[in-house]
Amino acid sequence: MRSRSANTRGLAALAVLWGMAITGCAPAEIGVEGMVTLDGKLLDEAAISFVPLAAGRKKTGGLIRNGRYQLPPADGLLPGRYRVEILDSPPLHLTPRQQQLRRKFPYRYTNDSPLMIEVPAGQPGPIQFDFELTGGP
Repeated sequence: MRSRSANTRGLAALAVLWGMAITGCAPAEIGVEGMVTLDGKLLDEAAISFVPLAAGRKKTGGLIRNGRYQLPPADGLLPGRYRVEILDSPPLHLTPRQQQLRRKFPYRYTNDSPLMIEVPAGQPGPIQFDFELTGGP
């Protein structure tokens, strides 16, 4: 007959192995990067967001500068499908006249954007996703 302390040690060892198995199987976040153009020109002064389509995942994103964005693995994406939102981010120092002359950003790429990506499981990052936007409302 086993003692109570032997049973406790056995259960503790089993809990440690189970915890290692759980954390070892969890998917890692993957870095993503890419280029964004608007009517063939590099998009600048904008923000990009990746909205997970699966419940329980976090929305993440970053800035687009000189037509490029980059999310390192620490801020990256888990495998799965995402809606991509691109939001205009005009400089705060523009005068009203400069704002009128500034490019017109298409609203359709914001809240209900048609842009979708899928981050595959088991692929090392960074993964490249480029977006070619077209003007108009």
